[in-house]
Amino acid sequence: MKKLLFFIPFLTFSFVCFIPASAHTEQVQVANEVEGDEYPIVVQGTGFTTDMPVQAAGGKEITFTVTLEQNYVIKTVSAWYDGLYGSGNITVTNVSGTTYKFTMPEEGELYYAVNNDYGLDPDSVTVKIETEQQSSNPRVIIADSRISSSSADAVAGQTVTVTIRPADNDRMTRLTVNGQNINFSSIVENLNETLNADEAYDWQFTYTYTFTMPNQDVAVSAAYETTFGIITEYATNCTIDVPHRAAVGEAVTVKVNPDAGYTWEGDISIHDSNYLLYVENPDALDENNQFVMPDDLYSTDLDYIYIGAICVEDLANGLDNAGSTTEAVKFIDNGRLLIRHNGRTFTTTGVVM
Repeated sequence: MKKLLFFIPFLTFSFVCFIPASAHTEQVQVANEVEGDEYPIVVQGTGFTTDMPVQAAGGKEITFTVTLEQNYVIKTVSAWYDGLYGSGNITVTNVSGTTYKFTMPEEGELYYAVNNDYGLDPDSVTVKIETEQQSSNPRVIIADSRISSSSADAVAGQTVTVTIRPADNDRMTRLTVNGQNINFSSIVENLNETLNADEAYDWQFTYTYTFTMPNQDVAVSAAYETTFGIITEYATNCTIDVPHRAAVGEAVTVKVNPDAGYTWEGDISIHDSNYLLYVENPDALDENNQFVMPDDLYSTDLDYIYIGAICVEDLANGLDNAGSTTEAVKFIDNGRLLIRHNGRTFTTTGVVM
């Protein structure tokens, strides 16, 4: 009887200790196999929802779509990772619309996964979606500091004026509104000219364009070109009509106006500040009295085009260009001796020509 009582407690003790030990070991192994190689993904931002997974394995490509709340637009999307042993940026690519993708860093960069054996905070990936809340009214969209608008937000039917102020010595070559090029006849142009220390004229253009706001956003952009000064270097017995400035590749018309009693026989020179261009008659101008601005001009502040012309006495026409004179002048015309007096021409026999 005593032996039996001693044996039963021994069996009971062995049975109770064995079962809990076996169950605890199996639970830890299952947890590591399911989540041990995945890392958290944290999304930052407001004004949207997204289908971003909450965690993913290293090296996996993640594609997600941002669903914006009303009047919100996406400005930027960026991503980076933070870990115990380092951090870095992650490239985010726009697939289309508001859908983006990126690739999770490899496990060599991300070290501590979810539910790691060490009980440490896991390395993580952060995706920041920066948004902007727009007005419910249509907007005038401008991405050029040289363009301003009388109203950034406007109701449909409102009159809006945009003002374009190019840099000094630049001029506008194209104005585009919602993808349509605006005819220059619809644009008001104002030019302010000032004479600088180099005796060249500086230009400051201002353009204005007015339109009626549609019931949608309006994008405004412009294109520009740089102009270079043209200086009259000398004009002997004449004046020279020429634009004060012109752009590279532009055809420039030159008009030489002889003083009274003088004529221009094509004596002209054209050169730039560095004499990279230097042309003299008869090749300086074409048959239309034009030359083309050279393409090696480099600085509106330093490089100019200089023009000079010389007119000589008009021996063929005597003093006709000078008007009336009290002195008779004899000259030869086609082998005949002629006399000019008070603006009238006579032969030596007194016949009025």
